[in-house]
Amino acid sequence: MDLSNKQVVQALLAKFKIGPKKSFGQNFLIDRSVLDVILKTAGLSVDQTGAQHAVEDKRAGHVQPLLEIGPGIGTLTVELLKYTNKLVAVEADHEMVGVLQKITEMPSNLTIIPTTIQHFRRQDYFQDGQYKIVANIPYSISSYLLNDYLQNSPRPSEMILMLQKEVAQRAIAKASDSERSLLSLVVELFSKKAEIVQIVPSAAFWPEPKVESAILRIIIDPDVETQGIASVQSILHIAKIAFSQRRKKIANSLPVEICHGISLRSDIDLNLRPQDLTLDQWKIISTL
Repeated sequence: MDLSNKQVVQALLAKFKIGPKKSFGQNFLIDRSVLDVILKTAGLSVDQTGAQHAVEDKRAGHVQPLLEIGPGIGTLTVELLKYTNKLVAVEADHEMVGVLQKITEMPSNLTIIPTTIQHFRRQDYFQDGQYKIVANIPYSISSYLLNDYLQNSPRPSEMILMLQKEVAQRAIAKASDSERSLLSLVVELFSKKAEIVQIVPSAAFWPEPKVESAILRIIIDPDVETQGIASVQSILHIAKIAFSQRRKKIANSLPVEICHGISLRSDIDLNLRPQDLTLDQWKIISTL
């Protein structure tokens, strides 16, 4: 059964007498080529030779445990199960959980958790840096997911996410980019690499969303806290103050004592706005 085929998806949902729910952000992927890009980006080969290697890696336990969020009917799930000995799928829609159980037939390497990602206790299933997130997520949880899984343990080693295009662009925006935000600073602070792998048109989904999507890949920096959790939290605390008034110059948004330290002990221009500052400059400010 080809779960990336629109007619198959529609027939399947009709069989179970359910439909896509806007409240859960359900837009099902119906483009096999996009599905293949997700798998390839996650390091899961999809060609004939690669598939054989994947089977061998799975038997040997070489593939990290995987976390999928919002699996829906299992379009991505059934593919991920081919490559890992442990897949945890978190699904908030209890009706969809029933469909997923029947489609996958619940193999031993699959655990379905019927809850929201906000209530999922990942520490019960994963260790820090020892799992990957591979998911076509409900777009309403994008910012929460990125912030929580980057800032808090246990962190994944990598995230491959289907997101709304604009959110993905904001997530990787650099200093002086118009899209630069606190989110992109968090991504830069906690990652070794963050990139948009591919822009995905709305026609790749059913029902079609009103926005384009993007496959975002983030490789987590396992050494981010070697600089000390206090310094990381200090950077984020100060940046949050500044970005809450992003249109203001930092001279007018940061506390007076911090601005005084900046003027005395750095060459950072107080006329800059928060989106203009580099990560290195934020690190300097956090020590003043």
